[in-house]
Amino acid sequence: MPVLAASDFKALVQRLLNGLAECGPPIPSASSNWPLVDSRRGLLGRLLGSGQREPSLAERVLYPARDDNFSPTVIDFGKPARATLRVADGHPLFWVRVRDIELRALVEHVAGGLPVEVVSLDWSVL
Repeated sequence: MPVLAASDFKALVQRLLNGLAECGPPIPSASSNWPLVDSRRGLLGRLLGSGQREPSLAERVLYPARDDNFSPTVIDFGKPARATLRVADGHPLFWVRVRDIELRALVEHVAGGLPVEVVSLDWSVL
């Protein structure tokens, strides 16, 4: 399995979000809401509370995929949800549930030319 550079991982996340957006508009769950401190506003702004901003959709996915100090992210796509994405615990694993879409086409789109492997898991030992 190839290790992705940070910029390649960001691009993969953006492809994932774009592919899932075909199922409808993204709707982050309320539990996925957390402010980010914008370091460009300086220490004084952060101390006064004006340095917080809403994270972008990509940031809501990237940060909990890299750092377990961030809240889990759950995003539904469409209403009712035709797809759901979950990422958490500082692991670059994307839990995706889809309905009524071609999964293989989505995976190949997200891979962006990277090799795709099917791996069978033996869940009985877990």
